[in-house]
Amino acid sequence: MLGDDAAPASAPCAGGSLLLRSSQWTSRRPGRSHLVPPAPEPARNPGHGPARLYVDDLDRALPLLTELTGSGPLRRFSYGELELAAIGDFLVVAGSPEALAPFRSVQATVAVDDLAEAERDLSAHGAEILSGPNDVPTGRNLTARHADSAVIEYVELREAPPSN
Repeated sequence: MLGDDAAPASAPCAGGSLLLRSSQWTSRRPGRSHLVPPAPEPARNPGHGPARLYVDDLDRALPLLTELTGSGPLRRFSYGELELAAIGDFLVVAGSPEALAPFRSVQATVAVDDLAEAERDLSAHGAEILSGPNDVPTGRNLTARHADSAVIEYVELREAPPSN
């Protein structure tokens, strides 16, 4: 399933993993399932995950973002009918309105070291697991609706994501 360009038949309602490792915006504490802010640096979005941008055409979106961020995409891959790219502090998700619909409800993506531990913590605090755990191109993920109604994707990243 990993690296497969087609979404699984049981595609998660809140989508697959849309998080990419970037030393500019994520740092994880070993043995913990919580995002740890990076060391102080001139990052544009310190201590937070990437800002998601939903677009209809990835190739049209990248030139402006390259100019704004001063760098090209760190990673680009396909997931089902979607094309994704991490560039600067942005995660760009491109596709048709229908393909993007299941992903739009996710408000943030958080990298965790232990997805099972994160799932236990979420359940203990009244979160509803909407999808997962799932195998996705970047590792494993689950999507949960917190008791306060926030929808968050949690991702346990593989050390070396495959490249397309």
